[in-house]
Amino acid sequence: MFAPLKDLLQADINLCHLETPLTKSPPSGYPVFSTPVTLAPALKAAGFDGCSLASNHTLDKGKTGALSTIRTMRDAGLTTFGTALNANDSSVGWFMTDNGVKVAVLNYTYGLNGFRIPADSPWLVNVINQKKMLKAARIAKRDGANVVLFSLHWGNEYWQQASSSQKLLARKLTKSPYVDGIIGHHSHVFQETDVINGKPVIYGLGNLWSGQGPWASLPLGQHGAIVTLNFEVEGDIVRYISGSYVPTLTVKDSWVVQEAATVRRGDQIGEACRSIRNAAKHLGQVLDGPRKCP
Repeated sequence: MFAPLKDLLQADINLCHLETPLTKSPPSGYPVFSTPVTLAPALKAAGFDGCSLASNHTLDKGKTGALSTIRTMRDAGLTTFGTALNANDSSVGWFMTDNGVKVAVLNYTYGLNGFRIPADSPWLVNVINQKKMLKAARIAKRDGANVVLFSLHWGNEYWQQASSSQKLLARKLTKSPYVDGIIGHHSHVFQETDVINGKPVIYGLGNLWSGQGPWASLPLGQHGAIVTLNFEVEGDIVRYISGSYVPTLTVKDSWVVQEAATVRRGDQIGEACRSIRNAAKHLGQVLDGPRKCP
């Protein structure tokens, strides 16, 4: 299902957001998810280097499920961020490019669907708190990060426009000299892009791989994109240079994630074109990418 991604994940660092817990219990769907542990090695094989884990579903299977997810992902060779195993474990994702640029990714979620972080494990999941987030970014720079990115689970589901609270938080975070960009998820549909204080803000990236789609009364739910952000680093100075996107489609029934422009299955070509146009409408405001169906 992920095989076509191998040719698309060509950045120095390739990141994903994993919304559901990985456990050995039977798979389950909405509203309390459980995903097979085999997803982790599949993500690694596809070319991902690490994934954010803090979302409104992080605690769907309780503390045990959250810890299982971290261990399973790390055992597969993936860096995790947004959650931690214990008080001494870091919830920051640390990466190094081939030319020595050190990148830190910080992941936070707006909430946990009514579940509560256990009192004895306050470190388990990162929840959005502007003061704590800015402090974490400052510490990451102090600890040697050249580039600091936020991976944020925020906004409103199925809204194609970023909310006022998203925009306010984006302005406040990007104002900090310790923050270099924001990548957002949770809406399950594309939201707009922006450059604020010279830094890229991707409010919502749709669904890269999902069972949501027209068949589930969510007509935009199978649209996704792979976004590449390019930075120039000279000593302590970081500049956002450019960004691009490749529209993707989760193909119905086969559940293969495919670059939308390469879809040839007759009953899915129209949906692939809609993904391309949808991405252009939202991501094309700032990023380079295809505007028309091939």
